[in-house]
Amino acid sequence: ESGLNERNGIELQLWQVYSIRYPGLDGRFSYIYFTRNSYEEGEEIDNVLPDDYLIKFKALFYATENGGYTKVEEEAKIYPSLVDLQPENDEDITDGDYKEEEYNLTIFTHLSQLLNLRLLSSMLLLKNIFITVELYKENMLIGFETSSRLAIADGWLDWKNISFFRTATFLPQKPGRYVAKVYLENALFSEGREFIGYKIFNITKDTKVDIFCKAERKIIITYLDQEKNSVENVETNVIIDDAIISKTYSDSDGKTKIGLPAGFNEMYSFKSIYDGFLIKEDQIKLGIINTLIPVKKTISFNVYDLKINTKDSEGKTPDFDIDISLTSTEMRNPVVLKPDEVTNGVYYFNNLYPANYQIKIKYYLAEIIDDINIQKNISKDINFYNYTIYLKDELDLPPEATIEISLKSQDFKKTVVFNCECLSDGKFVFSDLYPGKYTLSVSYRSYLLEKNVTIPNDDNDNTTIVFPMLYNLEAYIFDSHGIPLKNAKVVLYRGGKEIQDFSDDNGKIRFVIPPGVYTTKVYSDDIIVAQRNVNVLNDKQYDVVTIVEPITLFLIIIMVIITIGTIAFIFIKRKDSLFFLKLLAIFIAIVALVSPWWSINGELSDPLLKTSTNMYIMPSKMVTITSNTDIITGEISSLAEEFNLVMNLISFLIIFSIILIFLTTIFRNVLKKKRLSIAIFILSVIILVGCLFVFCYAMSELANIIVGNFIGNGNINFDVYADNIFESIACSWGPGIGFYMFVSSIVILLFVNFITIKKNKFKTY
Repeated sequence: ESGLNERNGIELQLWQVYSIRYPGLDGRFSYIYFTRNSYEEGEEIDNVLPDDYLIKFKALFYATENGGYTKVEEEAKIYPSLVDLQPENDEDITDGDYKEEEYNLTIFTHLSQLLNLRLLSSMLLLKNIFITVELYKENMLIGFETSSRLAIADGWLDWKNISFFRTATFLPQKPGRYVAKVYLENALFSEGREFIGYKIFNITKDTKVDIFCKAERKIIITYLDQEKNSVENVETNVIIDDAIISKTYSDSDGKTKIGLPAGFNEMYSFKSIYDGFLIKEDQIKLGIINTLIPVKKTISFNVYDLKINTKDSEGKTPDFDIDISLTSTEMRNPVVLKPDEVTNGVYYFNNLYPANYQIKIKYYLAEIIDDINIQKNISKDINFYNYTIYLKDELDLPPEATIEISLKSQDFKKTVVFNCECLSDGKFVFSDLYPGKYTLSVSYRSYLLEKNVTIPNDDNDNTTIVFPMLYNLEAYIFDSHGIPLKNAKVVLYRGGKEIQDFSDDNGKIRFVIPPGVYTTKVYSDDIIVAQRNVNVLNDKQYDVVTIVEPITLFLIIIMVIITIGTIAFIFIKRKDSLFFLKLLAIFIAIVALVSPWWSINGELSDPLLKTSTNMYIMPSKMVTITSNTDIITGEISSLAEEFNLVMNLISFLIIFSIILIFLTTIFRNVLKKKRLSIAIFILSVIILVGCLFVFCYAMSELANIIVGNFIGNGNINFDVYADNIFESIACSWGPGIGFYMFVSSIVILLFVNFITIKKNKFKTY
């Protein structure tokens, strides 16, 4: 509603965010924003809010429980037709708008004796003679009526309104200043209509006007140039009290014929206007003789020709539309002059009055004004130029990001933004530019580089620009279990260039690079363990999951094997097989802790693609690795805090139960508390069984969200190469090796517990 230089309309912005990352679940969210109109093609982006900025609009909030979005769509089609009927600020709805008052107008025409005689003579000779009254407002004809003593209503003679005077009755008119002109039509000895009377008057109420008519006197004015050639379309205005009562134009012979009502000796002022310029202002006296012998007058003035030649950047006739026109501040009545002829890019302006002109050149969205003084015949050349930009980034490579390059005019009437065409990598061309000063803008997101350039220039209209935009790229390198991987060599490849570094103890690595698409390769012992593409559009953090198995897994397995093997050897010597089974169960449970408890596995033959998703409980991570012959890429899904809490609790309880099982040996063999040993052993088994059921429940809830059930198979959409490209892959999912190992451990412990209780008949063995 208010705001200096604000554009009308609403700007629509669409955004897409990839926030939830689970296998089989498309976590892309789309947002639509309705904002102020800050962008228009060919104009500067307006990011400044004025102090008095105010927006008002009518809107309808509509909600329905039935019909869905189609019902809302139907309502949206109806609402625009009803919005104008919606009252504002509790206003009452009124029927119709305010209508300005209008007044009746009656014009009486009174003829001189000579005109009456001509009228009667024409009627006796059966000529269809009549009188017409034309009504003008602001030099525009708004109506005409026949002036007669007889009144006609609906095609019938109206006896009640028969008048002694000739009368013309007009429809009601609005208040204002009017001019009425009276014409005698088809009179005897006349070549056409004759102008016999006029009256200038104001309407402020019901008005009656008397016009006393006189015979028409004739004037002939001839307009010639300096070569005595006729000049066509010279406007001649007869003006009374700032009102034009006659307007004529010279014909191809340069002549204009004017008829004016006059008595014995009357003076009229006239103005001759050519192409908006006042070339003559004079007076003419009219008398009785000028009814038969017109007043003749010759007016001469200089005129010149202007020829404008246009060429495109290749020196050929432009194949785009160019509108060229002329105007001048010296014009009394400002007009826009169009070319008389356009042929093969040449614009001809003929017979121009000598003055200072402004040439207006419009092409595409540009509007250029150039000054020119016409005092002789002139030929002017307008050449358009191409401007080429070679753009490189800090790696001396053509930029791969969508960088906006534009030229903004400095010399034009209004600011115009020219967009370029990308011919090849890093080569951008602005075509057909008008000579002048420009501001070159190279922008990417919030970064802007500006440079003033002149077209044409001394560099063959070529410019090389290094765009210094750099972004931070932070990568976190993980092994196949989602554990940070240190000392991994990470190499970025783009356009034949490479940058490399090593991950720190936290698996973190940081690069400062220009925007673009990079291929990331991760090496471990000079073997590629991960490879993926990353699109750097801004400061970015991302995870790289490799196929490297964690060293801790092997260390744990080796330590457990050595420890359990040593203890088992001792007890085998004692021939205690149950204790050996107990240690075997513990070994299996420990290995199960670091093995996948739930997994998804799938394969696609065309194109060749393999994917594997593993759920680990220690640490609580869901890791997906997708690969083919060229790509190895993985990612870690973001799990809910509640789910992570449950997984961590399960890990803790399993470790706690393993410790309790070891304590049973101490209670039995050292402290000789066999009953307590059995009780603790049973408690440990119960905890382990409880952990198994809790995992099944929690994992089932998560599986229902991403794949539909805990165990099954089917097609799943996977995010391939982490580039938001989805492939549908036939997969199967269910418990992993860790889950089955844990179940085996529980079965062994239950068997040991059963044998122990049976053997000792509820006594410790």
